[in-house]
Amino acid sequence: MTTPHLAIWGPAGSGKSHLLHAVAETVRRNGNVACYCPLREPFLEPPPQLSGAVVLFDDLDVADAAAQEALFHAFNRAERLKQRWLVAANAPPHQLPLREDLRTRLALLPLLPVTPLDDTGRARLIARRAAEWG
Repeated sequence: MTTPHLAIWGPAGSGKSHLLHAVAETVRRNGNVACYCPLREPFLEPPPQLSGAVVLFDDLDVADAAAQEALFHAFNRAERLKQRWLVAANAPPHQLPLREDLRTRLALLPLLPVTPLDDTGRARLIARRAAEWG
């Protein structure tokens, strides 16, 4: 696999969706195409078949059968289209209740665990942001 893809995972409230939205915004600000696909909502169409697009799939852990079918075929096209994927779930892909063929492909992705901040971490973040904003 030569196109960079990444899977992030962590518990609810750890900031995965926020991170995906921030990535999408950064990609768009740099003049590229980003497609955010929340899998908690009905998955009605496959991701765009645009070359070079960044496709962000949120809540992979709740993808229904139709979404999993579309994801499997889209993942196979991603290499040809030079798309980059970022998927987020509450567990690593190899531990999710996915179709076996999709699970084995996604299990090849580099994994990045995301952990929620504790109260001390949140206080430090708020203090740092306040200092940055004056």
